[in-house]
Amino acid sequence: MNQNNPILSATHPFLLIHEAARVAPNEVGLVVDGKQYSYSEASVAIFSMAEFLRSRGITSGDLVAIDLPMDLDFFAKHALFLLGATSCSLFGFLKVPEGLDANWLVTITGKHPLTEQTVLFEIGGVALKPELKITDFDLGFVEADRPALLIYTSGTTGSNKAVVITDSQLVGRVGPYRQPDSGDLVRVCLIFNSGIGLFTQLEQLTRLKPVVFASNNPEGILAVLEKVKVTGLVASPAQLVSLVEIPGIDRFLSQIEEFLVSGSLVTDQQLTVLENAAPKAQIRTLFGANETGVVSTSIRKPHTKPGLVGPPAYGAEIEIVNESGASVSVGEIGIVRTKTSYMATYYHNDMIESARSFRDGWFYPGDLGYLDEEGNLHLAGRTSDVINAGGVKIRPHDVESKVLTLDGISDCAGVEVMGPSGISAFGLAVVGEENIDLVRLEKLLKSYFPFGSPSVYTQIDQLPRNQNGKIDKAVLKAMLES
Repeated sequence: MNQNNPILSATHPFLLIHEAARVAPNEVGLVVDGKQYSYSEASVAIFSMAEFLRSRGITSGDLVAIDLPMDLDFFAKHALFLLGATSCSLFGFLKVPEGLDANWLVTITGKHPLTEQTVLFEIGGVALKPELKITDFDLGFVEADRPALLIYTSGTTGSNKAVVITDSQLVGRVGPYRQPDSGDLVRVCLIFNSGIGLFTQLEQLTRLKPVVFASNNPEGILAVLEKVKVTGLVASPAQLVSLVEIPGIDRFLSQIEEFLVSGSLVTDQQLTVLENAAPKAQIRTLFGANETGVVSTSIRKPHTKPGLVGPPAYGAEIEIVNESGASVSVGEIGIVRTKTSYMATYYHNDMIESARSFRDGWFYPGDLGYLDEEGNLHLAGRTSDVINAGGVKIRPHDVESKVLTLDGISDCAGVEVMGPSGISAFGLAVVGEENIDLVRLEKLLKSYFPFGSPSVYTQIDQLPRNQNGKIDKAVLKAMLES
C-alpha cells in the first residue's frame, strides 16, 4: 500500500478484497445466488480479469461500461480500478443509455451489437493467473478527484442520470453504511446496481464479512440463504414484503436481525408484515441518494408519523428552503436540500441537470419536506409530483399517507394523468383486498380533501416498480390513463 498517497493509505474500497485475501484467504468472501468464492479466489479472479482487460487495450483514463452477471460485474469494477479506468455498470439496463459515450463496453455474447470497442467476456473463458499480485499494477493514477465510477440514478421521475463518484468520495462513503451495531451482520442486498447496493457490499469487506448478492427472484434468494447464514436484508419496503412471503423462506427468517430499508419509507402495514415474519429483526431506514450517500438513518417504530425520516446522519446536513434558497421556519414545508462531505458534484455529460441539482454546495434531491423542533426530517412528497389539476395544486403524498391508514389497502400511489376532459387530473392506484369499493373510497377522500382528492381511480395487483424497488411513475401513469 502506498502510504504517500492519502487516498490509498486510507484503504481504497476497491482494495479491500485483496487485503481480506491476505489476512483470511480461505474464508467465504463472495456469494452470488448458488455460487461461492473465497476471498483468495475473488482476488485472483479480479487480478486475472484486470490482466485480460489490459491485454484488450483498456487503460488509465478510459470510461468502460460493463453489462455482466452480478459476480462478473463485481470483479470488473475492481479490475477496472486496477487499470485506472472509470467503470459504469449497466446491470438491469436493456441498452446502453444515450449520452454515456463510453470508450469500451465489456459484456457477454448476445447482449449488445458488437463494435470495435466491445470486449466479450465469456464466463469461464479467461485463464486464472494466481501469480498476479497488487504490485503488478501501477496505482499511481489514484487522485482525490479522479472519476472512479459512474452510478445511474433510478430514473423513476425522468431519465436516468449518471452520477460521477471520485476516488476520495468512494473512500468517504463506505463508513456511513456501517451502523454502530453492525457487528457480525452478514447482509444480502437486493438493490444491486445502486449506491446502497455497492456501498453495503464494500462495507461488508471492512468487517471481513462476505459480500452477498441475490437475484431478485425466489430461486436466487433461497439459493443464497442455503449457502450462507444471512442475518441482514437490504432492499426497498416492497421488495422485503415480497421476500418474506416467498414459500419456504420462513425457516430462514428466525436468523434475521436487521432489515435495512431504502428507496421509500416503510408504511405501518409493511412494518406489521415484516415484524410478524421476523420478530427479532430491527427495521432501520436509510435516506439518501446516489449523489450524496447516506443523509439520515433511523430505527422504524410502530405508529411513526407518516413521512418521518429521522435526524441527519453523522457528517450530513439537511436544510429546508423556499424557491429563492432562503431557509424556512421549523415545521414549514419547503424544498429539501442535503449535503455530505463525500457527495458527488455533477452528472456525466449533463450540464443542465448538474446545474439544477447541485447548487451552492448543496444537492437538491427533488423532495418536499420540513424539519421538526428536534431536527428530524419529514417528507411531504416530491417537487415534480405536485399536480396542477384544473388550477388546484395537489401534493399526492398527503392523500397517499391518508389512504395507507385505511383498512384493506396495503399500497397506493398517485400521479398526474390526462383526464377524460383533456385536462390534467389526479389519478390514484390502490393495492389491497379483493374488490375495494372505489366509489366509497372516492367519497371518503373528498371529505378529507375537498379540493385535492383524486378524480381517477383504479385497483391493481401491485404497483409497477423498477429494479431498485421504486415506483415507476411513467408506467403507473399509462396504467391509469388506460
